[in-house]
This record gives sequence, C-alpha cells and structure tokens, in this order.
Amino acid sequence: GMSKEKAIAKDQLIVSEVILGQGACSVIYREHPNILRFAGAVIERIQSGTFLAVFEFSPFGNLHDYLTKYAGNYVSPSSEEDLHERIPPVSAGSELNMNLNPSVLISFCKQIATAMAYIAQKKVVHRDLAIRNILVFHNNVVKITDFGMSKQLYEVSNYKVQIQKYEQVRLRWRSMAIESLRSMEFSSKSDVWSF
Repeated sequence: GMSKEKAIAKDQLIVSEVILGQGACSVIYREHPNILRFAGAVIERIQSGTFLAVFEFSPFGNLHDYLTKYAGNYVSPSSEEDLHERIPPVSAGSELNMNLNPSVLISFCKQIATAMAYIAQKKVVHRDLAIRNILVFHNNVVKITDFGMSKQLYEVSNYKVQIQKYEQVRLRWRSMAIESLRSMEFSSKSDVWSF
C-alpha cells in the first residue's frame, strides 16, 4: 500500500547532529506533552557513526532566554487570593506567551516536574536538566530537551561516571547535585536537585 507521510513545515523543525550511541533518544523520545518531540532522522552519514535528528521547533526558544526577555511583563498578584487562584492545566495559558504571573510560573514548574517524573519512571537520568534545556511553546507549554548526556539505568538506582585519565567530559557544575560533584554519581535524585 501507499505510505502515509505527514508534511511538516520547514520552520517547524530543528535539525540536530547526534552521535550514535550517546543519550537515551530511543528510550525517551516518546509522546509526552512536556518532552521535545523527536520527528525523525536522516541516516545518510550513518557509516561515519552520525545521523541528523529532527525535532519539533520551539517558537519561543529556551526558558532562560524567554524569562529574561519577558521579565518586565511579570504581573504580581494584588492580593493573597490572586496568588492561590486556580493553577492552569498543563496546556492552558496565553497564546501570546508574554504575560508572566505566578500561575504561569507554577505551571512551568508543574510541567517540568511531570516530564521528569516520566523519565524517572522509565529509569532514565537526564544529567543536564537546566533552564537552558527547557523549551517554550505556544499556550505556555514547556518541554524538556537535550538528552545528550542522559543515561538509562537498568538494574541500579544510580550510576557512577568513570572518567579515564585523558577523557574530557563536559559537565555543568552549577546545576549538579552534591553527590554528583563529589563522586560523579547520578540518579533521578540528582536530577531533582538540578530542577
């Protein structure tokens, strides 16, 4: 029969070069509303051990840049009641994504926590959860990305990075848990620390 292909607009995609064997792409890029969607791959250079991974496009960029850009639009609650108003569901929010208020910020936190709970359930450790690795979409939806340093935990609840004498490992120490800094141990608990 005929194959069903879905056309995706060029401006809706991000192309990223990924080295085979790194990360937990095959495990983590499933349909979850708060994890960046893996759209496909180009395998022309698979002989050299690389392929191009294609991801959905984030119209508002990463959360760090987004919060910096719209910090002036923060709307402080006028009373204690406003602060405790109904927290919007994961997909709710302003289409224009320009007004920041406590409900929107709490919604961001809730979405990130939901995605991290999902990957912990799949026994995957992200190892690089940082504000720059959260992307912002329409309707105040945020999604976790950059699983390049992630690792699947099979039989153990944590794992220790073994660094060889001449091996270079790029770890971002500012968001690392104490046990990760001291002994290079990573777990879903160290991901929570990063969050």
